[in-house]
Amino acid sequence: MEIAPPILPGITFTVAAPPPSEVLPRMDIAAFVGMAACGPLHRPVVVEDAAAFRAIFGPDLALAWDPERNETTTGLLGPAVEAFFRNGGRRCWVVRVADATAAVTHRFAVPGLYPQDPPALARARCPGTWAAGLRTGAVLHGLGLRPLAFTAAGRPGAPDAVDCLVVQVQEPPGAVLVGDLLRLVFEDGTLLLAAIDAVARTEGRLHLSAASQVFWLQAPPGTAPEAVSDLGPDTLTTIHPTRTEVEALTLRTAERLRFDLLVWDGQALQTRLADLAFDPRHPRAWTRLPDDLALYPWPGRRTDDALDPLAREAARPRFPLAGPASPPPCYLPLGMATRPDPDRTEAAFGPARFLPPLQQNGLARFDAALFLDPDLAPLGTRTLATAAFDRLYVQERPLSGLHSLFPVDEVTLLAVPDAVQRGWDPAEVVLPGVLDAPTLAPIPPPDARGVYTLTWSPVFAPEPPHAPVPTYRVEEAAEPTFAEPTVRYEGADTQVGLPVPLDGPRTLFYRVRAEQDGRPGPWSNTESTVVPPRAFDPCRRAPAPLPLVRLADAQPGSPPAAEVRHRLAWPDVPGVDRFVLQQARDPGFLTGIPVDPDRFERLVVDGTPLVSVRAAPSTVAVYYRVRAEQDGRPGPWSNTVAVYEATARVQRVEHPTAYRNRPLLDVQRALLRFCAARGDVLAVLALPAHYRREDALAHRGLLTPAAEDDRVAEPPPAESGPRVLPLSPDEARALSYGALYHPWLYTRRAASGEAAPGQATPQGETPPAFRLVPPDGAVTGMMAAQALQQGAWVAPAHRVLQGPTALAPALDRDDWAAAYRAGINLVRQEPPGFLTMSALTLSPEADLQPINVRRLLILLRRLVLREGPTYVFETNAPATRRRLYYLFDALLADLYRRGALAGASPAEAYRIVTDETINPPPSVDQGRLLVELRVAPSRPLAFLTVRLVQHGPEGFNLEES
Repeated sequence: MEIAPPILPGITFTVAAPPPSEVLPRMDIAAFVGMAACGPLHRPVVVEDAAAFRAIFGPDLALAWDPERNETTTGLLGPAVEAFFRNGGRRCWVVRVADATAAVTHRFAVPGLYPQDPPALARARCPGTWAAGLRTGAVLHGLGLRPLAFTAAGRPGAPDAVDCLVVQVQEPPGAVLVGDLLRLVFEDGTLLLAAIDAVARTEGRLHLSAASQVFWLQAPPGTAPEAVSDLGPDTLTTIHPTRTEVEALTLRTAERLRFDLLVWDGQALQTRLADLAFDPRHPRAWTRLPDDLALYPWPGRRTDDALDPLAREAARPRFPLAGPASPPPCYLPLGMATRPDPDRTEAAFGPARFLPPLQQNGLARFDAALFLDPDLAPLGTRTLATAAFDRLYVQERPLSGLHSLFPVDEVTLLAVPDAVQRGWDPAEVVLPGVLDAPTLAPIPPPDARGVYTLTWSPVFAPEPPHAPVPTYRVEEAAEPTFAEPTVRYEGADTQVGLPVPLDGPRTLFYRVRAEQDGRPGPWSNTESTVVPPRAFDPCRRAPAPLPLVRLADAQPGSPPAAEVRHRLAWPDVPGVDRFVLQQARDPGFLTGIPVDPDRFERLVVDGTPLVSVRAAPSTVAVYYRVRAEQDGRPGPWSNTVAVYEATARVQRVEHPTAYRNRPLLDVQRALLRFCAARGDVLAVLALPAHYRREDALAHRGLLTPAAEDDRVAEPPPAESGPRVLPLSPDEARALSYGALYHPWLYTRRAASGEAAPGQATPQGETPPAFRLVPPDGAVTGMMAAQALQQGAWVAPAHRVLQGPTALAPALDRDDWAAAYRAGINLVRQEPPGFLTMSALTLSPEADLQPINVRRLLILLRRLVLREGPTYVFETNAPATRRRLYYLFDALLADLYRRGALAGASPAEAYRIVTDETINPPPSVDQGRLLVELRVAPSRPLAFLTVRLVQHGPEGFNLEES
């Protein structure tokens, strides 16, 4: 996964949208619920631009293989949020959903950090496969201290036992805090690591006391004092010196230790967090690094200003790791690296990284349970809000799915883009082969013309008729790592003659690869030559021996779901310090990582050493190469071996003819109930991409409440998860809180939205330049922009959507008419662009069919709830009712001037009733106060009445009639 690089010092300029006017409640804030690669699960997070969304939730999540479109389908949450901002949205809340009990949070050992039983395990900031390919590293650095005195205090009753140590040092330029780790090295090779418990300052001196976490270690006899700090735990011995022995020691050096935590992706260092401490008491202790649930609390619980400095630093840009779940009192750096080294890194800990990707992401099964709270999903509109309040504030149990948005009061638009996914099932697919690596022959001496010839074996296309590949590429470099290669040949021949350079003699290295249709193959073995050749050179050091890798046994017949063991072999070379085996998912090794020693075993079969490498089942090839190292000098890389399966068991998208619409119906019914129970949210609904007119009309009918005798045949209920009942006739008004849009939109794929590394299609191809997405994201952004520019009471129709380039499926004029009669809003291509040609809710009531009417009533509700609580504890007297009358008269008059209400005069546009006709004495005696607002929206068919009802000290309720 691509991780945001650290922010460098300097000045940056950002363009911030001006804050909208708050005279009226904001009606432009949306919420999206769906599937993402990373981010907190079931926790609403606010974002204000697409870049902020990608920083938290990552690239689009690869889900399953779609054989109909010949591509991997991805999550629709990212495209919806991007379309929202592209069409004028400014602020939205995002909820990532998955099965939280099944999703895997990867853990990583920190190299050089002890204790290791249990090991020091950092956690990925959130669950998902996004972290499976990452590696962790650490770099230790010390702040030198000038020691002035060193004393040891005895323990009461045991004067020769060391109870407390006090070190006096000259005050350094850097800070020394409680929880910092001291490293003291003595002349005899004794090493002391101690966490500081107290710091006192006197006249430029620091008095550092340590008692709770003190560790004495002894280096092997004969070790130079300057080398003690570099020793690892295998060479150090724990000791327990007496006070007398401690006082006899001669202090050599003193350092304050901290470290940088590094995150690698293959051979590339992606990000680092500097100056971390080892003791949990320290304000920069690495154990304090927050995971996503800690960093993004429930709305209203905490703001960014309340975060400690380390959490704020880890938030922007988002650092991918969090501290351990249960840290010990202190960690010790033993043998930790002092510079970044990709070979001293740790991969994800444990077998969870070998699980199928969808299982790691908590998405092995697609159903409505992913999007809904299991306790709230079965409830009806009348009891839903009360039950949510009880769960959240009385039981103090968090909500999940779309119901987690109950406490986010500012949301007025809501979409669940991934509800229209077709679902997936495991299936066996045939995978195409990959290009082989050519074999580069040893380079002979130059001929009489001063030309030396490179020759390599031909490569044939893996697909029939297996023709020779059209292009080879030869690279030359002055070092075996090819850090700065030069292209010496591109063409179809399998040999090339090169002239001897004039600036010799020097050693040159060569490699070659095949290319077909723009697809590069793996590199060959590396060959070297000295040009011009020299008969004798006593000063020249021979390069490290060249190992050759060959695939000895792919172990066919292993169960597809089990771990696959690839077996590679190369000949042993005397005098080699070690072999470095590297694996990657691309032939150029841009994603290359070293294979951990604990992942392979050395074998000898018929005198040949073998290495057995464990790798996860994959739908793409895994590439391996090896090289020798001697005295820190790397040898040239061997030829590349590609290991892949002819078939693979993958998740495949359901065929449209086998589509099960029950999850979509359950989610949309629960969504309509949620919006109606809140009373101030409009649901923007979509349909699956393959739905034509008949499918859309049938789906519309299933959403409509009907008597038992008239009900359309219901699909079978889900096998598991919450049971969501159809809307009852008493819930018919909930339909006015939803608007249905179709068809889907083709949009250009943004670079940030591509699949993460390691999530390629079965063919290993890059995603297409255009993607097909539902219209809910673009429509929601258009509604938000219109609310800001003109007001929520203006019909969101005949407005050009930004981003679409085409529509699917194509609909004719007969489809337009049928959809309009059914209350389905179609996106059409017209001369100005792609337009929404209607603005209808699903309501069967003519008064509530226009979206702008429902949005106007939502605005009135939010106005009343903003202004009404001021009068909760006022006396229920005529004076209070007159004050309420003047308050709402001013608010409605402002809406009338803005064009929200129809009528030749304010008297025709609205009416306010607070007198005895609705507040008779018996009602007043019961503590009830009613305010009746009758409004005539633009193009009204009748007055719509909104009642503000006070029930004593319990507050205000609103009723529509």
